[in-house]
Amino acid sequence: MYAKVTLVSQLLISILIIASCELPSNEETASISGTVKNVGTNTPISGVIVRCDDKTSTTGQDGVYQISNIVLGEYQLTASKSDYELYSNTVTISSSGTNHNIYLTSNISGASVWGYIRHVTGTAIAGAVVEIANMSDHTDATGRYQLPSVPQGNQIISVSASGYESFQQSFYMYSSDKELNLNLRQYFSQNISINKDTYLVSAYDNNFGNEVYLASSNAQNNFKAIYILAPLGIPDNAQITSVKFKAYIYSSWVHSGGWDFRAHPIYENWEEHTITWTNKPNYGPSMSALCSYYSGLSNGDEYQLDLTTLFTQHYSLVNQYGFILYPEFNSDAVDWGGLWFYSSDHASTSYRPLLIVEYLY
Repeated sequence: MYAKVTLVSQLLISILIIASCELPSNEETASISGTVKNVGTNTPISGVIVRCDDKTSTTGQDGVYQISNIVLGEYQLTASKSDYELYSNTVTISSSGTNHNIYLTSNISGASVWGYIRHVTGTAIAGAVVEIANMSDHTDATGRYQLPSVPQGNQIISVSASGYESFQQSFYMYSSDKELNLNLRQYFSQNISINKDTYLVSAYDNNFGNEVYLASSNAQNNFKAIYILAPLGIPDNAQITSVKFKAYIYSSWVHSGGWDFRAHPIYENWEEHTITWTNKPNYGPSMSALCSYYSGLSNGDEYQLDLTTLFTQHYSLVNQYGFILYPEFNSDAVDWGGLWFYSSDHASTSYRPLLIVEYLY
């Protein structure tokens, strides 16, 4: 009888233990979150490992961390990253969640370099990467950056931003904080329409300002040259990096070999619908060869000439009066040809010539 009672008791105890294990926990949990920043610069720190109740979170570029599912109560919160002193503090996890910002102190000796990165017009550049001594920071919406603990001595600051000219500057870092405000120039690319264009023929003293094509030829008895005006309209202190004349082939023919185009700055005003071979304006010396032409071009093909040297060396002239495209003259009767482009008078805007201008400003 006693053995049966004991057996039943043990069975009941086992059932109670199993039932108690299956009961859901009623312990309330919450989360802790915040931002980790440099105590000296107040800038976010990425890559910091924050630990609470054996759970961890690693900060991103914004310095934010979050640890969830922590039972309410008091815990030791730690934050660690190389080159920074270990952070430790007691925090209380409440039912509404806990917000706790962390400030780390750098253990690298040195002072801070800070400042603003802007466009030359004064507009803030956000997202620029600023680097000094293997340390980097990204500018915020106001263009502000700050790099802590820069070692004393000769340093180089490097700045890069998408669409802007990269920048480097040497400086000497003393033991006190240093402010460095820097301006970057932006890359621009524009398609510039042709204001007026025509061609002149040595054998005929006629005006061709209304033609839908621009003819060039290096034949000795029928020499043709192209006159173009296309003011760029870019800022006065912009730096031109590239100028290309883009046109589409109307017709082409070559007897033998080919020739080089050369560009000349025009020295005085001219009128598209009155200019002829005998009253053509004065012009300057030729630039170096721009582009060699050979046979094989068909109607509608794109053709480009590099005018960068012409515009950088004679900007004020070509911007005011335009330029001439001369095919290199060749007296050899067996080496001649013609190359005709669609002009700005063509009905289709997609075939009209233009200048592709790239510059820094």
